[in-house]
Amino acid sequence: MDKRTSRYIEQWKLSDLQPLTRTFTSDLYKAQSKQGAVVLKVLTDAGAKDEKAAADVLELWGGRGAVQV
Repeated sequence: MDKRTSRYIEQWKLSDLQPLTRTFTSDLYKAQSKQGAVVLKVLTDAGAKDEKAAADVLELWGGRGAVQV
């Protein structure tokens, strides 16, 4: 697990991380939070470029960009 993923796990207090899939733009993990089951999406360098606008919105919202799926 890379430093970026570890940082998100610690920051959002996630547990029971299970890899779901890896794509060119991101790694997806199933995890547990205090609120229940979640999916963590960690962008690759290519994904960071591809999804820069979405990342900018999350930054503007102070990281409060989680949605119920």
